[in-house]
Amino acid sequence: MAIKKTFGTCDVVRFLPAIENIDNSTQVINSHITYGEALKLHHSLGKALDKISTYKMSSIEGKCATVNLAVHLNGKSKERISILEGKTPKAQLK
Repeated sequence: MAIKKTFGTCDVVRFLPAIENIDNSTQVINSHITYGEALKLHHSLGKALDKISTYKMSSIEGKCATVNLAVHLNGKSKERISILEGKTPKAQLK
């Protein structure tokens, strides 16, 4: 498995509904984070967008570039959000 570079993480105070209450009918999960963690999220998103903005947007690499917000629901110590670079499958490009 390839190791992915994260642009940063932030800890989540709580999810609503609670993780144990999430089922197939759940349509929205709210993530509550503190102000300090929100600043970390903001900074991490900025770093990811800076990286993506270096790609030529007319190329396949640029068109496929995405920001991946990975939500860790059952972490070892805390629930958290990781910011990574992602890629859209070419078939989904419009």
